[in-house]
Amino acid sequence: MLLLFLRCIQAYFLLLITKKERRSCLVIPQFQIYGGTKTYFNSLIKFLTEENYRITVMLSANQLDDEIKKLQSTHSFVIEIVEFDVWRTRFQRPLLNRINKDYLTYQMRELIFFWKALKTKRASMLVCSISNPEELLFLFLSPIRVLYVLHTATMDRMDKFKRILLNICLSRHRQIVTVSNFAKRYVLKNWTAGKNGKYIQVVHNYYQPNLDCTELTTNGTPVILTIGGTASYKNPFFWTEVCKEVARKYKKPIHFIWAGDGPLLEECRANVEDCPQIKFIGFERNVENLYKNCSIYFQPSLYESHGIAVLGAMYHQKPCVVSNRGGMQESITNNDTGYVVDIDNIDSAVEALISLLKDASLSEEMGKKAKNRFDRLFTIEQWKNKMGVILN
Repeated sequence: MLLLFLRCIQAYFLLLITKKERRSCLVIPQFQIYGGTKTYFNSLIKFLTEENYRITVMLSANQLDDEIKKLQSTHSFVIEIVEFDVWRTRFQRPLLNRINKDYLTYQMRELIFFWKALKTKRASMLVCSISNPEELLFLFLSPIRVLYVLHTATMDRMDKFKRILLNICLSRHRQIVTVSNFAKRYVLKNWTAGKNGKYIQVVHNYYQPNLDCTELTTNGTPVILTIGGTASYKNPFFWTEVCKEVARKYKKPIHFIWAGDGPLLEECRANVEDCPQIKFIGFERNVENLYKNCSIYFQPSLYESHGIAVLGAMYHQKPCVVSNRGGMQESITNNDTGYVVDIDNIDSAVEALISLLKDASLSEEMGKKAKNRFDRLFTIEQWKNKMGVILN
């Protein structure tokens, strides 16, 4: 342990004294094959390229697909495949505990690994795009500029040692970027004990349509749409019960579509086998067509840091019904651009959806207001401006 600690100190000082290139940047992203974190990574690379950074991206082998290769062909950045395990979650535990000696050892090895990489690249900035809270958090100890972009809410309280260390590290050059005020509040509550708020920035997500998607036609039947992975926090079984109740009360032909892969997909499909108007269609790349042909967007998640799919619906002028949990309330204003409903009460969501189905003029008016709000707050231009302020 002592030898490893000395190696860690050595790696730190070698990085500290290395002459940095002003526009050299190392990016460590977490993302799955599809989803908002991957979309964010693509946008981040394009943005840093426009800012004239020399970019090196560290990926695991399963992250490198044809889409990333295509991005590399149009934007100049270097990819390094890392066999180091960047997907672990086990360090979300107290470290100053005798039974956690092996975790602390692994953490020091991680720091040595990345500090050597930063030294080799002569990087002046490190950007971590993180979907699992606390992962790679110790990279705040790096003696260079650090942006830690956090895509999820920090629902668990950080142990005291890491909280003290994080508060010491946070500064104008080492900042956390969250995607909503909701997410920032939880960082302050569970990570920094209310301190260093000025170094925890909020840059809302944005939505940009895929103009290459082929537009399909529908038969005009109203469609209630949801897009997202079938994970438990997305609340798919609540969604199913609401849809069944809407179908029972509305009486007219209607379709319900949930687009997205995920761990609960087959269970969700089995749960609606007796309801042909409710479909879990799995992953769908052509989301623009789904948005264009839906009547209402419905997102009853147990929590969302922000919700890019909701922004897509707003862009397409669709009224939205969302849960009263998390950052979606920063997008949808109740009784204005849609409805914010209590997901502890199925009737609340059912009534909101049926009121929009029965009142076409109300639905159209809310959709237009949603688009106006989107144009004011959630375009790529606004995202770039805010990121530019943080970088500069």
